[in-house]
Amino acid sequence: LFRARYGEIWVGTRYGVVRIAEDSWVQFTGSSEQTHFSGTIMYADGETSPLTVDTQGNMCQFRDEAWEILSPLYIPGTENRVENSIYYMHKGEKDALWMLGNNGIYAYSIAEKKVIRALKSPQGARLEQLQVTVSGRVILSGRNGIFELVEDAWVPLNLTLPSEDFQCQSVVIDKNEKIFLGGAYLIQRYQLEGSGKVTLEQEYPIESLARTGGLSSEGQPIIGSEGVGILLIDDSGVQREIAFDDSLSKRPAGVYQDGAG
Repeated sequence: LFRARYGEIWVGTRYGVVRIAEDSWVQFTGSSEQTHFSGTIMYADGETSPLTVDTQGNMCQFRDEAWEILSPLYIPGTENRVENSIYYMHKGEKDALWMLGNNGIYAYSIAEKKVIRALKSPQGARLEQLQVTVSGRVILSGRNGIFELVEDAWVPLNLTLPSEDFQCQSVVIDKNEKIFLGGAYLIQRYQLEGSGKVTLEQEYPIESLARTGGLSSEGQPIIGSEGVGILLIDDSGVQREIAFDDSLSKRPAGVYQDGAG
């Protein structure tokens, strides 16, 4: 779920991507008979039209009411294409778009229209998310750890988890490079120091499992808590709780706040 230019909201689905603008829904399954989307993964922000990867390993961008192929995704120095199993994208420093796949991590230059960096995943890591901080630090997270890219190596963060039953489900990094880990009945706040070092600053008890997380339009952490609702977090703790209506799912899979709040 992403916000693009002019207030558009984009949603990735199994059967193509959907644009929401001016209270209408429009589905786009591909830009041509040769272009089909491999899944639900897109990237967009307030200045960039949506980007996605098709089933042939091409980077595509939505322009003039259609999806256009920008370039094939070749691994630097080879004729091999990036596999189409990309399942997370995040904009990094300058114009680099970082992509997380089953077999590697890649940085794509939007200006040069090519992959400029390819890295192997940490051995044995079950990765789910990639984030780039405001200072350009690249952070990987998964069920069995969180890693920072230091030069060309993935260094595990020195976390202080409360127990093996913590079940870390959400990782949110705010504009001050504080990491919020959400798990069973607890949210932890760390300060990212660099080179794999973090400092545990605060712990916030909650009533359930923190299943997912995101950032508000002001950069404030938002946590979707199972069976409870949406929690807005600041340095002092849980600032506000928005309870789920009885008609809504009690197991949130994603949270997002648009520019209108």
